[in-house]
Amino acid sequence: MVGSSFAPMRVDLSPVYYQEVDLIGALTFGIEDWLGSEVHTFDIVIKMLQDSALTDEGMITHRFPFDAYRQAIRTAQDKRNKSIKVTLTFPGANE
Repeated sequence: MVGSSFAPMRVDLSPVYYQEVDLIGALTFGIEDWLGSEVHTFDIVIKMLQDSALTDEGMITHRFPFDAYRQAIRTAQDKRNKSIKVTLTFPGANE
């Protein structure tokens, strides 16, 4: 499950306990004091990637074209692939 909501949600969690899986929540971003400004964490990371101060080397382990999304999902789900981050690429996105 991926998403964010500030309103109460109604979610059927029976598949979680029925299949005995772990559901772990995480708040993975915030507002940072960066170079004298309050900036979203994602904006800092994007800027650092653009400036080559940070790389995705070793973090993104698998890349698939968008039309191979089913294979990408299978790869991410199968822990034998030792995937860390599986991403989708889009034609012309880096041009």
